[in-house]
Amino acid sequence: MSVKNFPSNDPLARVDALVSRMAANQPDQPAVCFGYQRLSYRELEHRANGVAEALLERGVKSGDLVGVYMERSALMPVALLGVLKTGAAYVPMDPAYPAQRIQWMVEDATMHTMLTDAVHEETVRGFGVEPVRVDELAPSKTCPEASTDPDGLAYVIFTSGSTGRPKGVQIPHRALTNFIVSMQQVPGMTADDALLAVTTLSFDIAGLEMFLPLVAGGRLVVASKETAMDGKALLQTIEAEAITILQATPVTWKLMLAAGWDASPNLNVLCGGEAFPRDLANTLVPKAASVWNMYGPTETTIWSTCDQVAVDEGSVSIGLPIANTTVHIVDEAMKPVQDGTEGELVIGGDGLAIGYLNNPEMTAEKFTTLSGSVERIYRTGDLARYLPDGRLECLGRIDHQVKLRGFRIELGEIESALRAHEAVADAAVALYDNDGNPRLVAYLILSGGQAIDLSSSIHSWLVDRLPAYMVPSGFTLLDEFPLTPNGKLDRKALPEPVGAIPLQPGGDVDYQSETESRLAGIWRELLGYDAVPRDIDFFELGGDSIRAAQMFVGIKERFGLDLTLAVLVQASTIESLAKRIDSGGADDLAEYRSLKRIQSGSEGTVPMFWVHGGDGHVLIFRFFAENLGADVPVYAFQWTGMDGGRGEASIMEMAQAYCAELLRFLPADARTIRLGGFCVGGLVAVELAKLLKAAGVEVLDPLVIVGAPNHGAKCHIKSEPEQSPQEFKRMLEQMEKLKVVAEAEVPWEYIRPDHGGGLKGAIKQSAPYAMARRLRTEKRLRQIDREAAAGQGVDPATRQWYCGQTAVVAMIHHRNQSYDGDILYFRSGVCHGEAMGLWGWWNSPYMGFEELCNGHFEGVVIGGAHEDVLRRPETANKVRERFNA
Repeated sequence: MSVKNFPSNDPLARVDALVSRMAANQPDQPAVCFGYQRLSYRELEHRANGVAEALLERGVKSGDLVGVYMERSALMPVALLGVLKTGAAYVPMDPAYPAQRIQWMVEDATMHTMLTDAVHEETVRGFGVEPVRVDELAPSKTCPEASTDPDGLAYVIFTSGSTGRPKGVQIPHRALTNFIVSMQQVPGMTADDALLAVTTLSFDIAGLEMFLPLVAGGRLVVASKETAMDGKALLQTIEAEAITILQATPVTWKLMLAAGWDASPNLNVLCGGEAFPRDLANTLVPKAASVWNMYGPTETTIWSTCDQVAVDEGSVSIGLPIANTTVHIVDEAMKPVQDGTEGELVIGGDGLAIGYLNNPEMTAEKFTTLSGSVERIYRTGDLARYLPDGRLECLGRIDHQVKLRGFRIELGEIESALRAHEAVADAAVALYDNDGNPRLVAYLILSGGQAIDLSSSIHSWLVDRLPAYMVPSGFTLLDEFPLTPNGKLDRKALPEPVGAIPLQPGGDVDYQSETESRLAGIWRELLGYDAVPRDIDFFELGGDSIRAAQMFVGIKERFGLDLTLAVLVQASTIESLAKRIDSGGADDLAEYRSLKRIQSGSEGTVPMFWVHGGDGHVLIFRFFAENLGADVPVYAFQWTGMDGGRGEASIMEMAQAYCAELLRFLPADARTIRLGGFCVGGLVAVELAKLLKAAGVEVLDPLVIVGAPNHGAKCHIKSEPEQSPQEFKRMLEQMEKLKVVAEAEVPWEYIRPDHGGGLKGAIKQSAPYAMARRLRTEKRLRQIDREAAAGQGVDPATRQWYCGQTAVVAMIHHRNQSYDGDILYFRSGVCHGEAMGLWGWWNSPYMGFEELCNGHFEGVVIGGAHEDVLRRPETANKVRERFNA
């Protein structure tokens, strides 16, 4: 079967050339978005040119392999395109991978240069390669001349290997371009679309996310790693950014459904990476504009077949081949089988990889020819058959390879790592799926005479050697493995892992009370474990703020107790949280509505107080406190509305409420503090410091601010710089007309179309849907506010949304004047001065905060995304350095 509708002899058969052509055609259109950061097509092209120039100056040449090792940001596509412009190939690397695995990849690729960011510069240097920081490179208007062969290598991506070491798959330009252009046609993408990228670069399907929107002239929205793992955060981003295409694995779609996804009528769903369950497909179809099942191994360039899904029964078809792709079902002799007969699925055509890096034996084994044919094909190892209508049905694996959350995993690689542990005589690993919650489980035969904490020891051993997605969730001990008649492991006969021991650092499942047992039931539902240790931190087990909010909904339903997220700061295990529940949820600061203790610190040490960010809770400050040191008392104000009542609606109201609590809390003879604010809390902290000083409290310098915007700054511009003054005036006039339809004034001129607002979106793109969505948000916010003020309470699942929307309105309307003191300002590495921030531009790397400061202002860039700043030890180290100065 073959479909051919893309001319493979196109002289522009390189994605970097296609993106450059789009940049020339529409230079001022938005290309890449990530939080505050915005890049137009012109900026994208110029920054990619700058990367290419820097690499060429360092001796990179055609055919070289350049690593990409960086946090998620708008600079990811910049880095990839910059490498391709040099004629070299990129090697994506996930910073979350163990250092040993990265070192293997560096050595196998004979790598000398790696693109990175501020966070990972020194780490990269430790791998013995030269780090090149993408965020420090100057843009260039001209594309450097380099050898750019359409038949050359585009990228090498490392996948799990059965020998215990990852193997590099070599993908040529022609294969990548054929894939991207085919996807542009079916399922389809145009310049009017926006795609949300949620996949790590080390997973090959990220290639679709990085390049398809840019080749089509659309908008690429890069999700932070936190957003990509939170169903509710994904839903909020889809709405706020007007996303029309999202590619994800079944696990992510289930996460969104669990977060309460109702419908997204403009969203086109691409589901792939592992089998698409029929019940999930039938659930998604009525919620979206279209749903597609995508199939393909890394060796044939991302996806090789696809099919639009309808509500039906039976398995979900993997469809028909994409452009310039052939598929065959063959027997063991590599001869085609009759239609309807099971056989191995093999794939040919323009999407085939060159082979495996430095592994000619495996290349010859997996890339071969059909019997009696010269056509080169790849053996997928998947069982499949033709359906009566000519589409394909995938029936599972022939070998011991599995897919979990979209990642292809060779079970042999995990088994090899387990057998290398001193306590393990033999190991088998299986993918176990119970009620749609697939996970890896290990079966172990132990060596004699081992007396160790097995769970902790093996967990530590594996996390040093394998990516997190390859570490089994638990293990079962066996005396012997079931064998086939010819003496081989019979994987089908392995017992169900009932009562499997969680493979975590420590852990005890002997619950000490009914409360612990009932609470563990909630955690099992949220985290997907058969058994949850009573002494392991919720976040170490994979929890996050969204799941924490869901947990407290469950606590209210089952225990009748309304707790706030702040409880998890000091009670984050089954054991400690159960005690808090049994005590009625009380803590030593129960008399305060907002003030929460993060860590007690040492007596006599000046305490530090933080003001919450836009999500209202204080969990993020626990990371800062741990990094700052146990001697410093750390407290934080959570937004008052997080307790279910009405929360303060303006920056000044928040400052006044927190000031009143702090004055009650501080002893009369110890009124010296340090103060900080995160995001919207930075604006509150400025006003709070003024109120405290006026009340006689000594607020020591510096005031610590993280990622807060100053909308009153002179450097704040309310439009895109490339717009003409005439066009901007015309838009503002139109916005004034639109305001009259709102129940209360909505500051449209500050809201980007990418964030659900007007300006360019409402006028140039005629987006009544976006405008209506914003009005619905404002209406719902006022309704919740009225209900809370009337004492009806706000349910836990809604509180973060209530806080976030209130924070948006508060930030937009507030104007700080000045601050008579020093300010230490931190911003994330992905929030650049030339980039668009929420609700406007700042021609300032610190969003205009330096204009507020009448004392000494120091700005510091910390790599990563918005919340990463408070997680990074560098932030706490810098704060402590200034405190001790």
